[in-house]
Amino acid sequence: MPDFSKILFRIADLKKKLLKDSISPYYLGSILEEMLGYSWWTDSPGNFRLGSLKVDNIEAASLVVDRILSLDTDTILTESDIIDEVIDNADGTFTLCLQRRWEGYVTAQIEHNILRGFSQLTTQNSDLTTYNSWMNVVSVDYENNEVTVSLYPDSDTPAGKNYPPVPGMKFARWGNSGDPDDPRYAQRQSCVWLSSSEGTVAKYTNVTKPKLFPGNIAATFGTLPDFLWGIDPRINTGDDGIYADTVVARRFLLIDSLGKPVVSVIDRGPWSPGETYYDGTAPNDNGVYERSLVWHNGHGWLCNTGGVADLSNAPKWNTTYWTHSVGDTMLRLEFNEVDSIVDIDYPECRLSVTATYMGEDVTDSPAIYYDWTRMSKRDGVVDTVSDDLWAQSHLNYGPGATLTESDMNFQFGAAPERLEFTVTATLHDPSNPNLRPQSAQFYML
Repeated sequence: MPDFSKILFRIADLKKKLLKDSISPYYLGSILEEMLGYSWWTDSPGNFRLGSLKVDNIEAASLVVDRILSLDTDTILTESDIIDEVIDNADGTFTLCLQRRWEGYVTAQIEHNILRGFSQLTTQNSDLTTYNSWMNVVSVDYENNEVTVSLYPDSDTPAGKNYPPVPGMKFARWGNSGDPDDPRYAQRQSCVWLSSSEGTVAKYTNVTKPKLFPGNIAATFGTLPDFLWGIDPRINTGDDGIYADTVVARRFLLIDSLGKPVVSVIDRGPWSPGETYYDGTAPNDNGVYERSLVWHNGHGWLCNTGGVADLSNAPKWNTTYWTHSVGDTMLRLEFNEVDSIVDIDYPECRLSVTATYMGEDVTDSPAIYYDWTRMSKRDGVVDTVSDDLWAQSHLNYGPGATLTESDMNFQFGAAPERLEFTVTATLHDPSNPNLRPQSAQFYML
C-alpha cells in the first residue's frame, strides 16, 4: 500500500499546477486510484484506458482493434452456438438448450446442419485434450432457442470416435446433409476452417458428411491435404503450400531454391524488327520473367539481351544477342554445280561451293576457310606427287575456283582417266568448339 502522505502531497501539487481554484471529485478519485495501483483513467470527453476488460456482452457502434493476439486452436467460420443444457431424449436424440448471447438472440441453425462441437477433457496427467462431437440437426425450436440433434456413429466420424454433447460445449456448422438441389441446404454445405492444430486455412464445399473427401476441398493454405502426398516425389508429408480447385491470377511468380525468379521461355514466333524481347532479367508486361524464343531462318533462338529488335541485333550464328536453341548446328557444304562439260581442246571449268550454318549462308564469312584437294588417275595409278603439289597451292583458297588445263592435270592435251575435287570448309565458332569441318566432293571424270 503506498504512503498516504506522499499521495496527499502529490494531490496538492497536481491541484496547484492544474486546478488552482477547485478539483473535481471524479478527477480526484482517478488520481487516487492511479496512485493506489489501479491502471485505468478517463479524460474529460469520457474516453477510458485500462489494462484489461471482462464483460458478458459488448455493443458498440465502432470497434477498433489495435492488435489481435490469436484465435483459440481450431475455428469454423460458420453459424455457431454454445450449449447451456443437454437433454437426453432417450430415443437417440438430444435437445440442446442454447445460450442466449445477447437480448433477443436466436440460433441461426437449420435442420440437417452437420455440427462439429468442441470440448476439452482433463486427463489423469492433468493435460487438456480436445475432442469432437459430431451431430446432425433434426429440428430447431427458434422460440425456445433449442435444437434437437442426433449423434453420428463412430464409423462416420474422421477420428473414428464420437462423443456426446455436454453443457458449455461450443459448436459450429460443418456442412448440411440436406438435398443439394435445395438452395436452402446447398448454401450451408460449405465452410471456412482455420486450424492451428492442422496448420491450415481451408475452404470446404459440398460437405454432406462429417468425413471429407478430396472433392470437398476447394482450397487450402498451409499444410497440403494428405491426398496430395505421394502424387509427386517433390511433395512430402506435412509440406506447406496452396491447393485450389481453380486458380485465376494476373501474375504468377515462381522463385527457385535461391529465392530468384524462375524464368519462363515464351515462344514469340518469327523474329520481327520493332518487337520487344526479354532476356529473363526483368518481367514482361504480364509480370512474367520471360526469356523470349524467336524463329529465324528455320531455327529457334533464345534472347540474351532484352530490348527492341532491329537489324543490328538480328539472330545469327555469331551474335551475342541470341543463343541458338532449336535446329541443326552442323556446318553444311554443297557444290553449286551439278554437271560440268569440259572442252578437251579448251579445258576450263568453274567450281564453287555454298556453306550454310544455323540456317544462314556463311560462304563469304571471314571466319571460314576452304582447302581444295585433287585426286587424278592415269593408267590406273593415282598421280600422288602432282595432286599433293596442287593441294598445297590451294590451301585456304576460297569458295570457288576456275579450273584450267593444269588444274585438271591434263598432260600433252590428254585428260586423266579419273578426276575428282574435294573442298573442305572449316568454320571457327567460339560458342561451338565441337563444330567439325565439312567436305564436299565433285567428280569430274
